[in-house]
Amino acid sequence: MMVIILVANFLIAIVLSGGSADAQEIMGDVTVTEITAGGAIKGCAVEYTSISQDHIYKSGAPVGLTGTLAWMLAPKLGIALATKVLAADIDVTQPSQLAPFKVEHGFARINDRLLQVENRYECEKPTGFCGASGFETAMSTFEEYAKGGETVAFGFNRKIGGMDVVMSVKPLSLDQSTKLSACMLKVLEAAKDLGPK
Repeated sequence: MMVIILVANFLIAIVLSGGSADAQEIMGDVTVTEITAGGAIKGCAVEYTSISQDHIYKSGAPVGLTGTLAWMLAPKLGIALATKVLAADIDVTQPSQLAPFKVEHGFARINDRLLQVENRYECEKPTGFCGASGFETAMSTFEEYAKGGETVAFGFNRKIGGMDVVMSVKPLSLDQSTKLSACMLKVLEAAKDLGPK
């Protein structure tokens, strides 16, 4: 039912916007999560969900995206940054029938800084794109969030070497920024024993 409401709102927004050519978010949400195992802190994640239009491959048809940035404790590194991008086409005639497609390449952009992964790994969902970056990228990305007023976008390709579809997503609220900072303080404290000696 929620998907139907989101798609109905999406269609109204397309009519009101005149079918804008840029992939601005039509509907979206963002959550900040503390990741634990056995009660011990393991990381902090910011997950974005968004509905936008794909003007590159689908003539402006609706596409749903989930993009995640997660700062995780990592042996030998201290902290690593995991990036995940999942996407699905939305059929407005059957909005409850999402059609996930293979994301060949995914990335995030924080403010004007492009965040490409350093190592790709297999996602739990085979259509997704997952990758990780080391300590320096993890910390410089968090610094962009710490400045406040960040602008965030996620991008993906549907085919190798294809053009990017870039979707702007909702920024963190003040409460969410505070929650992320508090979580990161815990992660930094726990990471002291994991980094290079």
